[in-house]
Amino acid sequence: MAKKYEGLPRYVLETDYGCYSDYGWTIACTRDTFEDGKSQYEHWSKTNGNYRLVDGETGEVLLGDNT
Repeated sequence: MAKKYEGLPRYVLETDYGCYSDYGWTIACTRDTFEDGKSQYEHWSKTNGNYRLVDGETGEVLLGDNT
């Protein structure tokens, strides 16, 4: 399960790619609405790397890899 985030916008795009790979899954960007988060996920998931959209309040992975 992904981690929960407090004090940030609700939807968190995480990555474990490139310079972030040493840290496991970490924040790539945050968004206030699911639609904006989904748009970011769809854009970045077409590039190299692994991305997932997480609900920062529950830690649930909404889109992408859950490992």
